Amino acid sequence: MAEDDRTPALIDTSVLLNFLAVDRVDLLARHPRHRFVVTDHVQGEITDRRPERLARFEAAIRDGLLLPTSVNDPRELEAFVLLQRTNQLGEGESAAAAAAVVRRAPLATDDRRAKKLLARVFPDLAVLDTASIVRDLIAAQVLSIEEADAIKTEWETRHRFKLPFRSFAPDDL
Repeated sequence: MAEDDRTPALIDTSVLLNFLAVDRVDLLARHPRHRFVVTDHVQGEITDRRPERLARFEAAIRDGLLLPTSVNDPRELEAFVLLQRTNQLGEGESAAAAAAVVRRAPLATDDRRAKKLLARVFPDLAVLDTASIVRDLIAAQVLSIEEADAIKTEWETRHRFKLPFRSFAPDDL
């Protein structure tokens, strides 16, 4: 994908796995405002227990749909250690959040506990989640409400990911 004016957003494993599960990482690449960046720690959490997801992830990196990055800036490492010491976040969440904070980029996570902790520790951090990403795609006409609802149904029936609303239709949110 060619360079564009979208801003980077760090993505953690929870959101990434949702799109990998339904083989729709292409939607992340078509987000109207953000290019999704994956830290090496998050990459390490995409394991071979689900070979199809790992293959999809590797293809997404190879094809430039997701941008890989390392957490190695001293400020990122400091934030990473701070978050790890709370014993509330995994390495992937901590790395993605640390990079997002230091780079002043949004973080995409579905983890409620992580959202609470991050709001307390880094109150200025902008947080996205799977539902807000899908709503952005609908607003940008990348995805129809019907297509989004079909994906939501697949998440709920085949992948144990439930959203707290019936439909992406505006009246149901």
